[in-house]
Parts: sequence; C-alpha cells; structure tokens
Amino acid sequence: LIFCLIVLCGAFFVSKQVVAVPVGPVVKIAFTTSSQTINRDTTSAVLTVQTQDSSNVSSKVSDTTTLNLSTDGNGEFSSSGNNWSAVTTLTMSKNTSNRNFYYKGLASGTHTITITAQGQSWSPAIQTITINKSNQVISFDPISDKTFGDADFIASSTSSSLLSVTYNSQTPTICVISGSSIHILSAGLCTIMASQS
Repeated sequence: LIFCLIVLCGAFFVSKQVVAVPVGPVVKIAFTTSSQTINRDTTSAVLTVQTQDSSNVSSKVSDTTTLNLSTDGNGEFSSSGNNWSAVTTLTMSKNTSNRNFYYKGLASGTHTITITAQGQSWSPAIQTITINKSNQVISFDPISDKTFGDADFIASSTSSSLLSVTYNSQTPTICVISGSSIHILSAGLCTIMASQS
C-alpha cells in the first residue's frame, strides 16, 4: 500500500486601499469632553471643544476665530487651570480644530455652558456642568466671660457661604436671644446655636 499526500500550496494576497474622505467646512462646535461634576470654587478638569463638519468630523478653522464663552450659572472660564485668569473669549488659531479651557463654578447647581464663534453661524457647543455645594462653616467671634446681671451683648459671627446667620438659645433658662442680642437670665452655661438660612 502506498499513501500519497498531495499538498497544494498557494499564496493569498490581501489588498488594502485607503480612501481619503474629504472634510467639509465647519458648521458647528461640539464638546469632545464629557459633562463633569465638581465642587464649588474648584477648577474643572480640562474641557475641550472642537469645530466639526456636518458629518461630525473634526474640521480645521480657515482663519483665526474668537470663541465666546457663556454660562447661565455663576461661574468663570480660564484658558489655564493652574494660573487662573477669568476670560469670556478664547482664540482658536488658524488651521486648528480643538480648544481647551477650564470652568470654575461659584454657585452650586447645574450650569449650562455655551460656546459660540464670533461672526460665524455655526451651531454652538452646549454642555452642562454640575457644581456641588461646599461645606459651610460658621465662625463665632470670641465672647468674653459674662456674669449674671451684665448688660445684654451681641453675638457676632461670619459664614463661609456668605448667607445670613440666625441665632437660637439652647439653654433658654440661662439665656435668651433676640436677633443677635443675648440676655443672661441666671448663672450657668449659656449655649447659643448659629445656623444659616
């Protein structure tokens, strides 16, 4: 018995063809970074907008372009996250399509950021950013020791949130408060609680 194994050898050729797709003119500005959540008075991570054609493909600006930055919230923009300088416009250089910037929210809530191009009818880039409430601190001004029979005295404090501060006596048999005026009723430890509205 004779066994024969016949192997056919051949070569396979794979051909790739690269086709250049022409980029259309700029028709819009779009965010390429996701929405963020940051704390009040802190700087966002980098935010990036891009000029794009009608197919959402990056398209370079043919001339230097001024971008207008606006928000419906109380916040600021800057071109630098490290050396903060508040701006309302940024320059996008000729033959570029991306521009980075930063945002700092000065009030809590969800803010809408809108980027438009000066002198252009391009659709604007619109994105929200959420600003968390900051921890709020009330600092009492020092009060010297008081004795039963002393004249009424004024409670004074400051609030990091700049909200108004109200006072309440936690020991109403020892002292009472009206507005910010404290009156001592008897000897003992007077405890005053401050809160923000």
